[in-house]
Amino acid sequence: ERNRDQWQHALHRLSTRNQAILAAVPEIIMEVDNDKVYTWANQAGLDFFGPDVIGKEAAFYFEGEQETYSVVQPLFDGAEDVTHVESWQRRRDGQKRLLAWQCRALKDENGNVTGALSSARDITESKQADEVRRESDAIAVTLLYLDPAGTIPRTVKRHYTGERIGEQALSGVSGMLAELFPPPEPPPRPAEAAPRPGHHHSAGRSV
Repeated sequence: ERNRDQWQHALHRLSTRNQAILAAVPEIIMEVDNDKVYTWANQAGLDFFGPDVIGKEAAFYFEGEQETYSVVQPLFDGAEDVTHVESWQRRRDGQKRLLAWQCRALKDENGNVTGALSSARDITESKQADEVRRESDAIAVTLLYLDPAGTIPRTVKRHYTGERIGEQALSGVSGMLAELFPPPEPPPRPAEAAPRPGHHHSAGRSV
């Protein structure tokens, strides 16, 4: 009886410690069953989806058409790999957020899949920053292409490159673009019309 009490006490301590660790983790951690219904969430998950998330299907929070279920299906078929997927989800305040998930199958003692455990990070801002950087780079390259002579102020170019392209790089890329995409040749000047036969001009007064 004493050993049983000690075992239960140790198990309770381990469970309490694991719960504390999961609650302290800043990432969202969610568990679903084979029907992809949420059965457990850490505190970050409850904060994101709301306290009523348990019992709801994961797709209830999807925003827009997506292939999340097809991406994670191999896990429910028994795959051992960790699956990565990005998914637009609806936060409890109604905001649309992009979550980067890592998912792994859960199995019982007989090896049967019982669900999946997933962790997620909100990458909305970082993804938006990447988009801004790509647009900035595209504008910078366009400026360099359209302005190989350097007439557009460098401060303007630096604004669009975020200081990631220095003076030498700017001139080097400008020269490379000028070679790859030379400006079009100016159209030839029209030839002067030849004088008509029998029609002469004199430098003096006509008589």
